[in-house]
Amino acid sequence: MVILLLAGGVFINGSDRVSISSAAPMIIKAFRLDQVLMGIILSAFFWPYTLLQFPAGHLAGMFGAKKVLGWVGRSAASAATGLASNLFTMVLCRVGVGTGEAAAIPTCNKVVVDNFDSKERAWQWAGTSPSDMNSPRSAD
Repeated sequence: MVILLLAGGVFINGSDRVSISSAAPMIIKAFRLDQVLMGIILSAFFWPYTLLQFPAGHLAGMFGAKKVLGWVGRSAASAATGLASNLFTMVLCRVGVGTGEAAAIPTCNKVVVDNFDSKERAWQWAGTSPSDMNSPRSAD
C-alpha cells in the first residue's frame, strides 16, 4: 500500500510538472509573451527543483519523510498558477511547484529505506517510479 501511495504521488508530480507545456500556447497568447519569456516560465520550475533535492534528502534523513514531503505546498502552488496574472506571478508559482516537488524523490527514497529490507528496495523503488522499472536491479 505504501508503494501505491508513493507511486501515485510521483505520478501526480510528473503530470503536474509537464502539464503547463500543454497550456504554453494559450499562456503565450493570454500574457502576450514571446518564446524566451515562456522559456523562463517553464524553466522556473527546475531552478528550485534541482537545487533543493539534496537539502530535502538531508532534511528527510534528519526529521523523517512525513515532515519533509511537500505535496500540499506543491498542490497549492500548482493551483495558484491558474490565478497568475502576469509573468512575475507565473514564475513565482512555478518556483513554488518546483520547491514542493523537490522533496518528492528524496523522501520517497527515505520511505523505501525505512520500510523495506535491502534486498527488496530496488523492486519497491521501481514501483514508485514506473519510468525506472527498466533500470537494472541493484546488486544483492
